[in-house]
Amino acid sequence: MNYPSIAVSGLKANETRTVKRTVTNVGEEYSTYTATIEAPTGVRVQMMPKTLQFKKNVKTLTFEVSFKLTTTSHGDMFGSITWCNWEHKVRSPFVVTNA
Repeated sequence: MNYPSIAVSGLKANETRTVKRTVTNVGEEYSTYTATIEAPTGVRVQMMPKTLQFKKNVKTLTFEVSFKLTTTSHGDMFGSITWCNWEHKVRSPFVVTNA
C-alpha cells in the first residue's frame, strides 16, 4: 500500500477540518489493513473507515481523516496513522499547523 502524507494548515481552535486520501494496494490482492492513530497533544483525530479491505478487483480505497484543534498553542504538531495487516506496517505522517 502506498502511504500518502497529510498537511493541515491554518486550523483554528475548535475548528474541524476533514481531508480525503486515496491509497493503492501494491501487495497481496486480498489484504486488510487496520489503522492506529498517533495524535499529538491538542489535536483530536478521527477517521473513517479505520479498516481498509482490498480485494482482487479493488486496488484503490479512500479514507477520510478529521482534525480538530483543542489547544491554543502555536506551531507545527506532528502525528501519524499506521496501517497494519498480518505482514506489513505502512505509516502516513501528518502535520497540523494552527492559525
